[in-house]
Amino acid sequence: RAECFSTASCAWSVGQWSACSNSCGAGMQQRTVECPSGKPFDCLFAQPACNQSCYGTSGCAWLSTDWGTCDSHCGQGWSSRVVRCSSGIADDCALSLADKPQERRLCTATNGCAWDL
Repeated sequence: RAECFSTASCAWSVGQWSACSNSCGAGMQQRTVECPSGKPFDCLFAQPACNQSCYGTSGCAWLSTDWGTCDSHCGQGWSSRVVRCSSGIADDCALSLADKPQERRLCTATNGCAWDL
């Protein structure tokens, strides 16, 4: 006696996508994709993707260097620093964080001042 079963209604069972593997920049997502019979050739149509690329921004952070020296030797001038997003793309930080930190600020230098008597 031979076993008989129909696979005409077998359809792929697809799980939810996982969180992105990278919280700041390019990453991957995974999900389970199974044929209920346990035999992929029983399911109709092509197997859906179980991996896809993703792009996270929730873990991005502004990174900054130390403030540079004042560009004036005597009196008011400017000090600067480099501020960048941890992903290397400023828009990634702008989407999920507060305003970009300052890159320039006023400073006062006195080391080059001379007193005239």
